[in-house]
Amino acid sequence: MTGQCEDITKLFEKRMALVCLLSRANAEHLRILQLNSGFDILLMKNSDSTDVADRQNKAEQDLGATQACIDALEKDVAAIDAKIAAATNLEDR
Repeated sequence: MTGQCEDITKLFEKRMALVCLLSRANAEHLRILQLNSGFDILLMKNSDSTDVADRQNKAEQDLGATQACIDALEKDVAAIDAKIAAATNLEDR
C-alpha cells in the first residue's frame, strides 16, 4: 500500500505541473485575445491598414496554436485525473 501512496503522490505532482502549464497557456491565450481586440479597434479607425491586418492575422494564428495547446493540456490533466481515481479506488480496497 505504501507504493500506491507514492504513485498517487507522483500523479498529483504531475497534475500540478500540468495545471501550471495550463494556467500559463490560458494567460497567453487571454493576452492574444486582448491584442486581437486592440487590432479590431485599430482596423475600425483605419480599415486600409495592411500592417494591422497582417498583425491581426498573426494573432489569430497564435490563438489557434494556444487553443490547441490548451486542449492537449486539458486532455493530459483528464488522463492524470483518471489515473488518480483508479489509484484511489485501488487504495480504498
